[in-house]
Amino acid sequence: MKKAAKKGTGASAGAKSGANRKYKDGVFRMIFKDKDRFRELYNAITGLNYGAETEMVETTLTDALYMKQKNDVSFLIDGRMVVFMEHQSTINKNIALRMLIYAGRTYERLFDAEAIYGPQKITIPRPEFYVLYNGKAPAPEKQEVRLSELFERQGEKYPFSLDLSVTIYNINIGHNTDLFCRSEALTHYETFVELVRVFGSGEDGLGQAIERAIAECVRRGILVDFLKLHGSEVMNLLTAELDETKLRKLWVDYGVEMGVEMGLEKGVAVGREEGREEGTAAERARIVRLIERGASLDDLKKTLSAKKPPRKPGTRSPEKNKKNI
Repeated sequence: MKKAAKKGTGASAGAKSGANRKYKDGVFRMIFKDKDRFRELYNAITGLNYGAETEMVETTLTDALYMKQKNDVSFLIDGRMVVFMEHQSTINKNIALRMLIYAGRTYERLFDAEAIYGPQKITIPRPEFYVLYNGKAPAPEKQEVRLSELFERQGEKYPFSLDLSVTIYNINIGHNTDLFCRSEALTHYETFVELVRVFGSGEDGLGQAIERAIAECVRRGILVDFLKLHGSEVMNLLTAELDETKLRKLWVDYGVEMGVEMGLEKGVAVGREEGREEGTAAERARIVRLIERGASLDDLKKTLSAKKPPRKPGTRSPEKNKKNI
């Protein structure tokens, strides 16, 4: 494999120039792109025992393949191409297809075209795909999904020549406790995620909740070196990530409110459509720019509500007045 491999350090080599990266590493990637933490997590999942002397090469994709926040990380380790992805929302039903694309792009970057199309046989690292799920929706402890489940026609009458599997672990607190016993890094990461949720569910603003979670982790001795080094970046990433989630709901709620106030028939249904229309590409881009500049959620609400037709205080909407006639 080494003779056929491209020069450099694999799929992640181009990223280390670092200039003007459009897509930012998520917190999960920031933590587990560290070789020691990645190896510890892989050992915990597989039951293997690779040590610090094990040769590892990062193969994390660095282009804009998926989302704005990148929560995937990949390494070559002992002839394996191991990919971890974190899911904080619902489990993506097309994750096997995404992993197929991920593997294809990684192999393409690992090997020169001359080697791939040449007469000599090359060996390729064996792929292994894992998803770590910590969303709020219920999920089994462990499940496996396959690419073949997405094929248009199913059954013995329709044989196929390609398949892959993805193993999904529920890493919310209280699930797969054996993994947490074997991986301190995973325990610390999920504790941090849970603290952000707990503090964020109270009366604290988003920024204050993240600050409290970081401070509490440091107090407990959790991810201390990482948070001292990257604390401000982690806070900015999470603030943007969580604010965007709230904004999606805000766009819909705003559409519902407008639909009701205008007295449209089936106001909620139409209002939701208005909310979606508010979230056009240009509008979303404008809102994201405001987030990146540090705008609060209240400021963003004012920006959206400024589009509503003004109404004098104490007056009713025309439709409400009609009902009283």
